[in-house]
Amino acid sequence: MNRTIILLPVLLAACKAAAPPPAEPPAPVPIRTAAVEWARRAPAIRTTGLLAGKEEVRLSFKMPGIVQRVLVDEGATVRPGQTLATLKMPEVSAAVTQARRGLEKAERDLVRVRDLYEGKAATLEQLQNATTAVELATAGAAGASFNEEHATIRAPAAGKILRRLAENDELVAAGAPVLILRAAGRGWVLRAGVSDRDVVRVALGDRAQLTFDALPGQVFAATVGEIAESATPVTGSYELELRVEAASAPLRSGLIGQAVIQPVATATHAFGG
Repeated sequence: MNRTIILLPVLLAACKAAAPPPAEPPAPVPIRTAAVEWARRAPAIRTTGLLAGKEEVRLSFKMPGIVQRVLVDEGATVRPGQTLATLKMPEVSAAVTQARRGLEKAERDLVRVRDLYEGKAATLEQLQNATTAVELATAGAAGASFNEEHATIRAPAAGKILRRLAENDELVAAGAPVLILRAAGRGWVLRAGVSDRDVVRVALGDRAQLTFDALPGQVFAATVGEIAESATPVTGSYELELRVEAASAPLRSGLIGQAVIQPVATATHAFGG
């Protein structure tokens, strides 16, 4: 009995020595406070559109004729003033020659009539008619020279050929597109239609985000650059032009994009105000 009483304090001391130390309290987590506000925001507008260059030019000949040669293919990069296509020139050159010879004859006739008028052998009316004939011939020669100049298509700006719509030896009408050029440096736009209920909520400068199925995982920032003043007759929608900001990925005309437009908030107030 005495041995048991003597060992009990020893066992109690051993148990106290083996007990784990109390856990330290967790470190304080810093927090930041902010004023609470409530805002009335317009819901986002979702639409789909086609990507295009801001400036895409349809290049054509001013007069009809047979294509002599198309010098570029689709995808070609061109520089300003570069010759892109030409018409066969015999018919054009003949018209220029005819106009110039007509002008030369009118000028000779005017000289003769003026001499006769000074010698009292021609009337004032004859002199005036000869003068008018020279003016008409001068205008005709200028028009023929202008047509001759525009029998050659030159690049109006640096850019890339998107489409080639005519081939060598093909007869083309005046004004019929031969090439479509996307001018470089003007950027990209997504043209999309929205309903009448949505167009009244959109303002120039509203922010938007664009995604493309062809470029998964990439989001492009854009802003509303243009808003149509009238609806498209066929669909009844209003076209928006969303200007794409600097893009890290290469883009191509014709990509189908989904746009999420966030109209600006209409009101914001402090909590409890």
